[in-house]
Amino acid sequence: MFEIHMDNNVVGNATIYQTGLYYHIHCTCNPPSNEMYRIIMYNDSACVDLGICVPDGDVFTLFTRISAKSFRGDNFKFKMVRGVKGEYVVLANTPFEHLSRLETARLQKINGQLWIVTDSVPVPQDSGQSQEHPNK
Repeated sequence: MFEIHMDNNVVGNATIYQTGLYYHIHCTCNPPSNEMYRIIMYNDSACVDLGICVPDGDVFTLFTRISAKSFRGDNFKFKMVRGVKGEYVVLANTPFEHLSRLETARLQKINGQLWIVTDSVPVPQDSGQSQEHPNK
């Protein structure tokens, strides 16, 4: 297990293991606020942006995998940095409102493109022509 640091403080931990050609990485963090944060894995010869942590109950987590070839060595270090502008809104014991809308979600081809459609969002009208081949 490895510590995740931010501004000289330990804010979480990371577990990493190799399976075949990939490193599997699981990070669990307690960031100082609900801003979006990225996890960076680095050592003396490599630096890889693992992605953005997402809320998972009372903590933020990140599950990912990377090619072992893209990160040489075994001296793994992890740091948390501020990600993109924005903030997560975490509502305790309240399911996300949009999840109920996904129950009716389905794939639908419209104008030659594949869309995810729900009953609560108006669907664009299919013109009968594909945008890639307007003469069909």
